[in-house]
Amino acid sequence: MTLSRPHTPTVLDEQIGNLIDGLVLPGVCLIIVVLCAFAYTAWHPVSRPYLNRVSFRLLCFALIGNLLFGITWFVSIKFSGPSAGCSFVPCAINFSIMFSGGIFFCMALNLELVLVHQIRGQTMEKYYVLGTFLLSALCSIVPYASGKFGWNEFNQSCWFSAADERTMIKWLVGTLSFWVLLMSTGEALVFLAIVGYLISHEITIRRLRSRSTDTDNYYAEEYTSPKSRIAMYRNTILRIGLYPLVSCLINFSTCIIDLYEVAYQDKTPILTELDWRLDIADLVIYSSRPLIYGVLAVTDPAFLRALLELRRSVETHSVKQGVAVHFATTTDVASTNWNATEHHLGGSAQPVALEAMETDQSSPADNLKEPTRRGSMGGLHTRRGSAVVDLVSQI
Repeated sequence: MTLSRPHTPTVLDEQIGNLIDGLVLPGVCLIIVVLCAFAYTAWHPVSRPYLNRVSFRLLCFALIGNLLFGITWFVSIKFSGPSAGCSFVPCAINFSIMFSGGIFFCMALNLELVLVHQIRGQTMEKYYVLGTFLLSALCSIVPYASGKFGWNEFNQSCWFSAADERTMIKWLVGTLSFWVLLMSTGEALVFLAIVGYLISHEITIRRLRSRSTDTDNYYAEEYTSPKSRIAMYRNTILRIGLYPLVSCLINFSTCIIDLYEVAYQDKTPILTELDWRLDIADLVIYSSRPLIYGVLAVTDPAFLRALLELRRSVETHSVKQGVAVHFATTTDVASTNWNATEHHLGGSAQPVALEAMETDQSSPADNLKEPTRRGSMGGLHTRRGSAVVDLVSQI
């Protein structure tokens, strides 16, 4: 077979470094810009309430982990042989992969806990971050202290390094692949569970609508059925679930390729065409991680709403300034005309009260148009609004 023959060097072999740089550097720069934009919108009082969400704060931690990964991954490809730095860089890479994957798993888990089990996300937030950090640090420091990171002759890169294949597989699986695959599987299962819950919730809502009586239909349509807390934010919930789903796809593919390379590097010490292509695919996927997550973060729904509110605030401020300038100019002109008229009439002109010029468009009967039932439903609507805000802050 063509893929089993030894690999023949091509022009692409010489451009692998440039290919990796072209993927990693834009991703790192994008994440830095996104984090700065997040910081500004979180600092501004107008847009700050839109970012008060557990999943958004978890996203910031995940972006920091991917930023660390992008920097250390870029540094790792510059090594050409064994060194002290070549042993430390894989430790940082391992930590960043574990931390990022763990945070995305917690993001998916938080959605299910809040929506399905009604557990407060803000209460669990500190456990998400602390637990992920401790697990990532443990899985990175232990192999580093044991000297299992270093120069890998088969891949010609800084990675797991051991004298024999079996030992290397044990360390790779125990400190990275097992946990990443476990979290990826959990992300996929939780995402499917959330989608199933949303579908069942929509079916339940439609049944309630169909069973509502004609008498209560007006109030049911306005206050209950169509705008439930989950239905209002269905698209946002699915959009948040996209983060762990993408993380699942990336981590699954890289872990399978890594395990294949370690398992067969002793059986086929000669680099075959299949090994070379898998190695290139592995490098491209790893190098694209910061860029992919940066693009997803830019399109985060909470961030987009915060930017929209900032834009409205700026436009409103500009309009108010324009109205103030126009009012001041009109007042000056009116004052000048009044003085001229008063001088012409010999000072006998009397000012007209502005209140007398205003016409009241409402009548006392208008205040009694709302039925008593609607007034009671208004309290329900207010409580529902606060419940919606609470749900948004939890997911």
